[in-house]
Amino acid sequence: MVLKIVSEVREDGGVLVLHGWLSGPEVTEFERVCAAAPGPPLIDLHNLASVDSDGLRALAAQRERGSRLTGGSPYVELLLSRHPAAREPAGTKK
Repeated sequence: MVLKIVSEVREDGGVLVLHGWLSGPEVTEFERVCAAAPGPPLIDLHNLASVDSDGLRALAAQRERGSRLTGGSPYVELLLSRHPAAREPAGTKK
């Protein structure tokens, strides 16, 4: 599937808006864009249709790094809540 990433820089930091599916080869591009953002970006999931396991891992990793995820559908939020890395607060990994 296709993923469109819209990157915005605002006074309060970077914002990434995801449109489509976060899966497969798109995950690498998502990670690259996140790394280039000025600090942990706000990640807007309002237009994210779904994610695969790699996409979930990438979103959980960004949350772990301090990014705030907002606007996820109930389905995406459920997947994230069940992802092991997404359940552990920062700094508590064993």
